[in-house]
Amino acid sequence: MKKKIFLTLMALITLATCFTACSKNKEKVTIDIAVAPGSSSWISTYAIREGIITSDLCDLEITLTPNFGSLMMSGQYTMGAMQCAAFALEEETNPGTYKALCTFITGKGSEEEERGVCLLCTKKGSGITKVEDILDKTIGVSDLTGTTTTMFLGLLKKNYGISENQLNLVDKSSTVLLEMLRAGELEVALLDGSNTVAQQAYYDENLEVIWNIDHAFYDAYGVWHSPTLLLVKTDFYNEHKDAVKAAYNMLLESEKYGDENIDTIGAEFIKAQGIGNVEFLKTIQKYHSRTSYDKIEGKTKDGVMAIIQLAVDRGLLKGMPNEKNLFINI
Repeated sequence: MKKKIFLTLMALITLATCFTACSKNKEKVTIDIAVAPGSSSWISTYAIREGIITSDLCDLEITLTPNFGSLMMSGQYTMGAMQCAAFALEEETNPGTYKALCTFITGKGSEEEERGVCLLCTKKGSGITKVEDILDKTIGVSDLTGTTTTMFLGLLKKNYGISENQLNLVDKSSTVLLEMLRAGELEVALLDGSNTVAQQAYYDENLEVIWNIDHAFYDAYGVWHSPTLLLVKTDFYNEHKDAVKAAYNMLLESEKYGDENIDTIGAEFIKAQGIGNVEFLKTIQKYHSRTSYDKIEGKTKDGVMAIIQLAVDRGLLKGMPNEKNLFINI
């Protein structure tokens, strides 16, 4: 009888232990995320930031900041955006710290027609009409080691045989580049989607695009480029896989909510940022770039690896990383 009671107690203790362990594994966690403050990420994360979309497994605290890359590299955030080349450099410097979950920003809108978000521009009447004309000109770029500059220089070498050491590059913020170009203080500028400068330039009657880098990348690799990826700390993912998957699903739902309510959310963005109008934001989403939480597989993965290879070719990286160490198939 005593033995039977003892066995029953042991069984109950075992069940209680299992229940406690399972409860601990399902314990709600807070995930802090750092992403860019642009219109696309602002709209796509709105429903989460406003508490409209929630999860029983995790709370997402989203920070919109232009310093998202440096904050991620410093290890201050569990999840966040990082440019492709910067991610590969982080993996080379601190192996295994982060894994890429999915794309974050893609250089492709929702419509079939793609007008570009990485554009080489000049002022109309400058006499610069083709890519070869830039050889003796000063070219403004927004980040010498960034994805846009790396794509530009790699494709310039590939398509025109022009090397980086043949160019006079100056590094300024995207906003400053657009201002200088409009004022005639800069002959050529490589513009990207930061603060919608490339999109503004595309529709500016006083400027013209002499080379669409997005189209050149697609022609070379058969995929639209993904300038930034969404990363997660490897240790956190290994411990909280269900929560990370829940976070990913929340982002997908929030993106859908943003698309369905872009008029209202867009108006709030314009009021907060003091730039643009709702129709312009819709145009960006349709024809230029947007958030797109695509799994990194197939052609998408090929495009990411192509950007990393261009960074290797520039000497920014010592060699190509093993793609098995880079991505999570969530």
